[in-house]
Amino acid sequence: MATAPVFVKEPNDTVVMEGDTAVLMCSVVNLTESLEVRWKNNRKGTFAINRTVFKEYLEGIVEPSRYSIVGNSTVGEFNLQIKGADVTDAGQYTCEIFDMSGKIGRTISSAPEVELTVDSSPTGYYPKCRPSTLKNYYLEGDTLEVNCIFRKNHTLELQWYKSGMLLNGNRTYSSLADVTYEWPLSAADNGANVTCMANKTLQCDVGPVEVYFKPRPEMVSAIVEVIVGEPAVFKVKGAWNPAPSSYSWSVTTGNVNNSLQTRLFENGSTLTISVTQPQDDNASVSCDVSNSVGNGRAHAKLRVRPSPVHTIYTTDIRRGNELISTVTPQNDRPFSSLVIVILAVGSSMFLIAIGTVIFYFTTTSKGKKRYTCTTVQWCGLRVPNDHRPET
Repeated sequence: MATAPVFVKEPNDTVVMEGDTAVLMCSVVNLTESLEVRWKNNRKGTFAINRTVFKEYLEGIVEPSRYSIVGNSTVGEFNLQIKGADVTDAGQYTCEIFDMSGKIGRTISSAPEVELTVDSSPTGYYPKCRPSTLKNYYLEGDTLEVNCIFRKNHTLELQWYKSGMLLNGNRTYSSLADVTYEWPLSAADNGANVTCMANKTLQCDVGPVEVYFKPRPEMVSAIVEVIVGEPAVFKVKGAWNPAPSSYSWSVTTGNVNNSLQTRLFENGSTLTISVTQPQDDNASVSCDVSNSVGNGRAHAKLRVRPSPVHTIYTTDIRRGNELISTVTPQNDRPFSSLVIVILAVGSSMFLIAIGTVIFYFTTTSKGKKRYTCTTVQWCGLRVPNDHRPET
């Protein structure tokens, strides 16, 4: 003869503050396939069978996912859990064993009816925002449901805001409405919050939320241009959450015999090519950035230019056929052709450089030459020390 089912743990009267989670215990042993464990409420009737909550029985409940049957079913635990309890959840609850073996099912055993009391906050406490689930972080693409609860005996105008921006205009709801906003989370929502505002005066917030998303890297410079022989430095930046766990650099060129790989130095978000060579020109550089969510890639190009050719201009300073000095523009800067004209005036000799610089000298009483550089625009001539007489 089969052993009759027995309640080994029965629910008790429970008091919770509004917004808290209520749990009513119920454990049964000796269940057979024809037996069900059901939960009843004095206003909602039967609304849960075994581990299933039926929406059609949740009269007045806007958020059915708040109700669930929890516990280890293999040992007969069928505990009723109500998340974010509010005043509509208050009432009498019964856990019963129902036999489905006959043509008409019947209740064969019931635990004592218990009272769930929900202590309501003062009216001024509303509106109240309650997320359906509040995690430490969310992944991009997740949807966060936020309930905005009201306890007003009149209709109200409701607005939703995200980080201060109006989402959906004005909407009107009846009193005692628990209104749900479905918030699809993107990378741009990291650190954002949503606000429920009633009648443009009362408001509540949920957030800021942390959203994890894969890296979106980009190069600081899409094209890095250097002179051959100079180092080339590539840096990657971007948006990501959490922080990158690894950077993987790669460089490809059209030259099979290129020694580029021996000249690469990686340091996290920076890649350095120590000494560039002509065959490195047009190399493609990429960086894969990874975190716990995924990875992203950034690209850049390397341009290697030949060394510039410097032309040094010099000018001879002569007196007749005698070479007095050869001068060079400072910093190897070319200057307009200088035509040196020698004029003899009395006992003095003048050298005139046609252009922007004038050199002249006079004969001193000691027979030495005095050289003077007079700047008209810029003085770019240097007279070597061994050609500078006493003054």
